[in-house]
Formats: sequence, C-alpha cells, structure tokens
Amino acid sequence: LLDPGNFVPGEYLVPEGSSYGGLNDRFDVGDQRASQMDTSGVRVTARRLPFHVLSDRRYAFPPGLHSVLVASMGSPGPLSGAKCKPCRPVCVGLCVEAVGMGLDAGWSWTEYRNGSLELCDASGGWADGWERIFDKVAGKEAASLLLFFFLFLISATGGTRQ
Repeated sequence: LLDPGNFVPGEYLVPEGSSYGGLNDRFDVGDQRASQMDTSGVRVTARRLPFHVLSDRRYAFPPGLHSVLVASMGSPGPLSGAKCKPCRPVCVGLCVEAVGMGLDAGWSWTEYRNGSLELCDASGGWADGWERIFDKVAGKEAASLLLFFFLFLISATGGTRQ
C-alpha cells in the first residue's frame, strides 16, 4: 500500500514516468478538486512511488522504440507503476541503460538510469519457479492473496489459468 503521506490535498499526483503529455495517462490520484482537473491552481506533482503493476502479458524483448519495459518485481525501485513480473532479471546495470537509451524519450518510462530497474524477458510466459521469486519478494501475506486469487479464477472459470 502507498503511504498516505504521498497524497497531498489539492495536488494531482502522477507516478514519475507515467506522463505522456496528456491528463490521466495511466494511474494518477488526487482529491476531488484535483481529480476533476479544475486546472485553475491545481498543482501536478510527479513523484517516485513504491508500487508496480503485476502483469502476465507478453511484451517484446529486447524492447523497441515504443515498447513496454517489464521490470523484475525484485528490482530495487521504486518502480512508480512499471509493469513487472516475478522473474530472474536478464538485463541489469549497463544493459538497462542501453535499452533505455533506445526508447523514445517522449514515451516516458520509469527511471532506468540509477540502478533501480532490472528487466525481465517478458516475451514468454512466467518462468518456471516464478512462485518462489514472488514469495521471496512480496512476502507471505501477498503470496497468500495471490494463491487465493488464482484459486478463485480456477473455480470461476471451471478450468486452469491460461
């Protein structure tokens, strides 16, 4: 959970790296006045935030000009809403910087130049052993919630996760 101190009345909070030059591009939050975008005096604040979006989608690797970077959920972070997977990183340090330099700068990604990001090869499904990685990074409570979610999906669909 995000610390309540991240939310300031009258400010529209945008996770750093989530702005494409428009309004409400990805995940943004604020109080009612700010969320309604009463632009008269609303201050937009970009801040690095400690959360990520767990994804089972597949993305090109290595990423191209307008591709999605998929972080290892064990990256030092904060990831500011980056897509992530439980993986063993295949690209760290100078590799991440090289990949980041190949992205369109106007496409706006989470910070990659400070060692906070480690990348997955997200072109395939989740790797064998992803459960151990998830459990280690997320902790027991989150692991229990994920198990509950998967069991719910299986019972709701009458089959297995595809």
